[in-house]
Amino acid sequence: MKQRVLVIEGEESQQNVFEDALLDEYEVDTASNGGRGLYYLSSNTSYNLVLLNPQLPDMSGLDVLRYIRTIYTRYDLPVILLSGLNQSEAIVAGLEAGANDYLTKLGDTRVLLARIKVSLLSRESFRTRLTREQRKVMQETIGAACHHIAQPMTAAVTEIEVLVREEEEQGTRIVPRLRSLLNWMQKCSREIHRLSRVTEYKTITYTGNKRILDIANEEREAREIMNSILHP
Repeated sequence: MKQRVLVIEGEESQQNVFEDALLDEYEVDTASNGGRGLYYLSSNTSYNLVLLNPQLPDMSGLDVLRYIRTIYTRYDLPVILLSGLNQSEAIVAGLEAGANDYLTKLGDTRVLLARIKVSLLSRESFRTRLTREQRKVMQETIGAACHHIAQPMTAAVTEIEVLVREEEEQGTRIVPRLRSLLNWMQKCSREIHRLSRVTEYKTITYTGNKRILDIANEEREAREIMNSILHP
């Protein structure tokens, strides 16, 4: 699937230049002013990169960029400024506002394509490292939780098993309740064991807009376990 680029450029002739240069390799949307560009960004989260002219007919391109940076980091959504202004002050202002790159000459489209590829590769490299670090933290957190929970859980299960055997010998009515409690504890133990073997970072919808770590791989199984605990 082609990566998607949003071009925010006020001049129609330049829009056509960018489309001609990019369409072979990317999906391209064009916005003729800053307001339209922000509308596209707010209604579509699939853009991989933005090409932005700092000089737009309705507002400053740098204001558009600053707004983008309140939502996306440089690595979430790279932005390349495209301007004929070659003054150092303009370049510094653009980079300080959050641009990943600044291209001052638009004549050679090969340079533009190269800059785009570099920005996209940097984005993917960062996202790969971030995913790796998230997985590492997740595994370490789960490992610590399992370590601290498993021992008392095992001790509780063992103690309940002893109580069940003793009560069965005496024939008292507490046995069914102990068996039910033992069943719950064993299910908790199985979930802890399953949690300790999680190697992939995946979440499922829990309630509303909240998500939880998926340790059962299937939401149905997780719901069945919860229902059996709440309604034995």
